Amino acid sequence: MRQVRSNLNNRWAPTPVVITSLLHIACQLCDEDIIRLILDRGANPSPFSSIGWTPLHMVAWSGKVSIMRLLLGAGADPNLIQPADQQSRFTADLARTTPFHQAVIGGHVSAVDILLEAGADAHALHPRCDALGLATIYQDTGMLQHLVNTGLYGRESMIRAFSLSDKHEGVLTLKILLDGGVDTQLCLPRAVTANRPDYVELLINAGADPRKSSELLSHVLNLKVLQLILAKAPGLSAEALPTPFAHSPLELLYENVNRRFNSDNLEEMAVLLINDGCPIQQDPMNNVRQMAPIYILCEAASWGHARVIKAILPSVKAYLNQKANRDSNTPLHYATLSAHKNKLACVKLLVEHGADLHAKNLIGQTPFECLFTRNILWLARVKGEHLQDDAEVTQYFIDSGIDVNARFHTDMTTEPPLFHALASGNDLAALVIINAGANIYVRAENGWSAFQLAAWSGCFKALERLLQEDNIQSLLEYQSEDTLLHFAVQGGLALHKKVDGYGKMMAHLLLGHVDVSVADVVVSKHHEGELKPLAHTGCMEVIRRICSKGIVDPGARNQRGFTPFDVIIYQKGCPKFIYNHKKKHKAEIAALIGEANQKWPKPQKR
Repeated sequence: MRQVRSNLNNRWAPTPVVITSLLHIACQLCDEDIIRLILDRGANPSPFSSIGWTPLHMVAWSGKVSIMRLLLGAGADPNLIQPADQQSRFTADLARTTPFHQAVIGGHVSAVDILLEAGADAHALHPRCDALGLATIYQDTGMLQHLVNTGLYGRESMIRAFSLSDKHEGVLTLKILLDGGVDTQLCLPRAVTANRPDYVELLINAGADPRKSSELLSHVLNLKVLQLILAKAPGLSAEALPTPFAHSPLELLYENVNRRFNSDNLEEMAVLLINDGCPIQQDPMNNVRQMAPIYILCEAASWGHARVIKAILPSVKAYLNQKANRDSNTPLHYATLSAHKNKLACVKLLVEHGADLHAKNLIGQTPFECLFTRNILWLARVKGEHLQDDAEVTQYFIDSGIDVNARFHTDMTTEPPLFHALASGNDLAALVIINAGANIYVRAENGWSAFQLAAWSGCFKALERLLQEDNIQSLLEYQSEDTLLHFAVQGGLALHKKVDGYGKMMAHLLLGHVDVSVADVVVSKHHEGELKPLAHTGCMEVIRRICSKGIVDPGARNQRGFTPFDVIIYQKGCPKFIYNHKKKHKAEIAALIGEANQKWPKPQKR
């Protein structure tokens, strides 16, 4: 009553006010003597509360069998629900719940039996499902077994309950439903879609036939599931397509993976389908089927599936240089664009079987050019091992006759390969190009040399190799008089200025504090995770090596009078710190600025 009164006084109560009768309150307290007294005084045994519950609902929830018998003996209706015109939009779902549902949800087997004896409707629909489905949702296998044993539930209820079990751990729920006679054939597609190999195995062993489930392979995304199906029905993927415009299981496998972002064991599954006889040939009478071989080749190349390419090449060799409709990329373009393992193996397979090294896509790019003109945001997510793959592919293209000094001629750029490798931060590939004899003395359209671009992009290995060349002094200069350290600082901040401690660590290195650690510059250990991978690579390593070898004076000023240290501390000449946690670092930053002013005093104005 205290809660009821509280809700009555609060018009913004988060739940509807539960207006109850005296009988409701007595049932809530489970006081059998008071309930008997109220009923003996002639009280209605089935009044509704404001959420549509009778006292029997409340007792079924608690499972008090003696009180349930008392209410039923007084005439309580086990199937009574509040009329729809008396339900509010806030309580409609609650009002459609029967006492039988409450007993099932509560797991009270004795209460369920009493209600069934009293004529409760075992098939009444809860807002979500019937009672069998409720037992499945709540993973109450004891209640589920009891309900199945009643023999009251037919095929539809069984299938509905099975469809609610696909997230459960283990197979006990399915075993109970199988004992109850659930239709295994109808359950099989659902188990396949849910990626449940344990369910699929049980269903097949119980008599489900994969050949009798239409388009079953269209939804397979699990290797074990596919193995179970093909073991039971070998050659299933080779059967005729159901309609002229249908896609083969192999095409659908790649389509589904692209849509659902699940690539586990994808290559193994594709090879399994191919070995099972899955069709990949075009149908010259069907425009949709004409694109099947090129689609599969492009997808396999994009995913780095060398085994798939090798398996299908004999039958699709004629499509090696055909272009995909959407972007005019050939399979070789997709292989070079890939960020997956076996990239080099895919490229080799395609080239050795006749792929055109010089084929151009919609914007004029060759496969070699695609290595370095990929979207920069995409490239930033590529892991180091894949950049190593790029270097190996670069070497392979060079060995195959690609000119490392031939400028790109696309709609987007006309720079030579070296500049693109450096601009994309691909240090290893740039090193391969330099060692292959790239002309290091040319400049980009914006006036930058390869040295400056390497410093800005953090390609420290390529930069060290460039610095070994002769007659490079003019290439170290830029019209704004920015040194390599200026470029390295600007490039590092452009990518990582929001990483706590990044700018501060660069400042320490410029001042000669070569032993500075990540722990020295971050606010707390919580922030070390972001900076650690960057502390000895990229622009940070460029600064460390240039300073340690004395290649550039760290106190050199550009045309605007700024040292590399000033670039870190100020943005465009304004006294505004450009990295996070300025206040938390204030005292230490002030000390660094003081040290810099002593080390590199500002020139006196005349």
